Amino acid sequence: SAAYSRFGTTNTTHAGTINNADDLMVGGGLEVDGSAAFDGFTLFGTNASISGNFGPTADDTYDLGSSVRRFRDLLVAANSP
Repeated sequence: SAAYSRFGTTNTTHAGTINNADDLMVGGGLEVDGSAAFDGFTLFGTNASISGNFGPTADDTYDLGSSVRRFRDLLVAANSP
């Protein structure tokens, strides 16, 4: 049996990060009609999309990517500054 709380019958593919009694695995869809806070590492397995603004919580503080994990392409509107 799983050591973490599980909703559904899917097994985790992140055994190194989803394995404790206080972890949660959802095997299916998840909808949050409100706020959600992620105070640790967040991984999106395949694709992620947003339907609103996406911005940092502080000015001139955070980066996108790193010296070893760079984005291949950045596609922005033609009139972007």
